[in-house]
Order: sequence, then structure tokens, then C-alpha cells
Amino acid sequence: MIDKNKFEFFILKFLQKFFMLIGLNAGRRIAVVLAYFLYYVVRLRKDIVEKNLRLAFPELNEKEINKLVFENLRSSLITFIEVLTLPKFDKEGFKKLFLPSDIKEFLADYTKESGVILLTGHFGNWEYAAVWVGLSLNIQLSVLVKPMRNPYATELLRKNRTKFGNIEIPVGLSVKELLKKIYLKEAVGIVADQRGKKEGIRVKFFGRETAVYTGSALMAIKTKVPALFIITVRDKDYRYKTIYEEIKYDDLEGTTDEKVAALTQRYFNVLEKHIRQYPEQWFWMHNIWKY
Repeated sequence: MIDKNKFEFFILKFLQKFFMLIGLNAGRRIAVVLAYFLYYVVRLRKDIVEKNLRLAFPELNEKEINKLVFENLRSSLITFIEVLTLPKFDKEGFKKLFLPSDIKEFLADYTKESGVILLTGHFGNWEYAAVWVGLSLNIQLSVLVKPMRNPYATELLRKNRTKFGNIEIPVGLSVKELLKKIYLKEAVGIVADQRGKKEGIRVKFFGRETAVYTGSALMAIKTKVPALFIITVRDKDYRYKTIYEEIKYDDLEGTTDEKVAALTQRYFNVLEKHIRQYPEQWFWMHNIWKY
């Protein structure tokens, strides 16, 4: 009997070797062809993407929705190919994938005095974003991760994420380990836009009640360290522009739970603002409005 995990890993390694052989630029061009294949033939999670986009942008007509669905599939494929080919880059080559930025100066103002929580989303290439922050600051960024079902794929992704010095903190050990890093005045990175539990706290996201996780907001409230929003936006030439801002919460009042909910809402407000500007670059394949 074929081991499903090993078979999937074999396919993944084959794709990695293929795209590393032909090069990232060629791989990005192939993403257009693959996007047509997913759109018209396989329809991989196309229905979820389409449903989410209709809910988020009810003002768009049928033609505009279909165009955005295709662009989103293409963007997701480019992200996948970029992540697979990361091992071929050295530090200087990787840095060239990003537009000039003063992120080092921006973050240095915060990391001098305390730890810092960096909040991002499944936007642009979030895997590249974490690597980029670590390289830009010359630090070991601790990144919260959820292991994949396939342990072989999890290990492949771990090697990519830690190639230039970052470390992973798996969900489960997360709270204790992340707090330890924060109290040591280090930076931790969290992709904070996952769908939460059905019975959990809900915030407004594109005008809809949305179940979310609030652990990152709770850590910020408890430790009183800065919460910084960072995403990378893919430009037309495939280089990345870094967008960042502080999400302030020192003015919040009420109970801890009320502060956590309010800070989480502020994070999603900022995320939504940028998704509306670059809607094709968020990971709409995630069934954010499942319930």
C-alpha cells in the first residue's frame, strides 16, 4: 500500500527540483498556465475563493469576481513556487527580492527597549516576510507555526523557514515559548488571520462577524509590548514592498477580555484596509467564513 505522506512528499520534492532547475522567473510565468488549469479543470478550492470574494466584495459584478478569482489563484501559485525555490538563494540574493525599505530603522526603535510582537497575515508571501524581517534586523525571529498533516512536508518547510537563522515555535508549546522570547526582549512573528473556533471571540471582517483567534492580542496586553503589523506586497516586477505600522492599544479600557477583543479588531481593520487595496494577494482559499 502506498504511503500517502511519502507520495505527496515525492511530488513536492519533484516540483521543488523542477522549479529550482528552471529558475524562479520561469516558474512565475508557468504559474499563469497552472492558474488556468486550476481555474477551469481542477477547480482546486475555486468555489471557496469565489464564495469569499462575493461576501467580501458584494459590489463587484460577475466578470470582476471571475477575474479576481483567477488573479488570486495565480498569486497563490506564485507564493507556492517562491517558497519551494527559497533554498537556492543566499542572503544577498534573497534581499534583492525586496524593494528598499527603512524597516530596519523602524523596528530598531521598538526592539531596543522591549520584546515585540510582529503580526502578519496570509498576504503576499508571508513566508518570505518572516525571513526578510530576520535578515533585515540580523536577528533570530521566532515564528509561530502550525505543523502540516504531512510530517515530511512540515520538515521541508521548516528547513526553508530556518535557512537564515529564524526558529519555529510549534503551536502547543507556543504560549510558554513565545512569552519566554518576549521577556528576553526578542521579536516573535505570528500569522494572526486564521479562522478561530466556532464558539470563540468574533470581530468584524469585511462587515461580517468572523470567528478569530485572540492569542496574539492577549500576549500583547499581558506583556505590554508593541504590536506591529507587517506585510509584504508583491509588486508588478515580482519584488516585494514592505508595509508596516504599529497597532496601538495603550488607550484601551475595560476588562482584559474587552481589551483583547478590541486589539484583535484593530488588527483585522488594518489587515482589511490592505486587502481592499491588493485583494488578489490575500489567501482567499482559507475558509474564513465557514460558520
